[in-house]
Amino acid sequence: MNLAVGFRCFTRTKVKTVPETMPFDNGFFSPSSIEKFLNTADLKITLENTVPCLKFERHEEDGKIGIWFKPSSYDEIDKYIADHGYDNRYLDSSKGYYTLCKEFDFVLAHYNWHPLSGKKITQPEKNIQMINDVLNRRKNRMFEFIKARSLLNIYWFDANCDFVKIDNRRYDFSKGIVMQKTFTDMFSKFHNNVKFYNLTA
Repeated sequence: MNLAVGFRCFTRTKVKTVPETMPFDNGFFSPSSIEKFLNTADLKITLENTVPCLKFERHEEDGKIGIWFKPSSYDEIDKYIADHGYDNRYLDSSKGYYTLCKEFDFVLAHYNWHPLSGKKITQPEKNIQMINDVLNRRKNRMFEFIKARSLLNIYWFDANCDFVKIDNRRYDFSKGIVMQKTFTDMFSKFHNNVKFYNLTA
């Protein structure tokens, strides 16, 4: 089984994965957020523990380049879009809000629809409930696939970023053997035959 684990949405498109969508396919996940996600039995993602974000690509700190997600508000984002139109810093490519799950420190994309998307459901409270249900379903699906396979291939793609920063918390990406050990140890709790591939190595 091939499992794309991040760091961002198009990792899945770089590898041949199972046809069903898995939990890490649409969003921005650091290794630490993936580990916490895996070890949480029942995800509880609510309107109260999420917040929409602004995304700043090519953000530079200490000579390193990463992506910074700055917490915002629905009112701020909606006002900007109404005044200026679509902007990828404010909405993802499918016209959804970048949505920070505060308990896990990962940011989701392509779930929480802005009215500009043309989707039928654009109320955050309904979208967040849908996100909770979908991620729990995809998490259970992933574990079912893992258990049924003799080999688990883990693919990580850092998209040429050194880190992801969420508000003022920065998560640096390790390289090479360090990253390999991190993910092999993480998924070996759930499968006894894990191989890791760093797509930028």
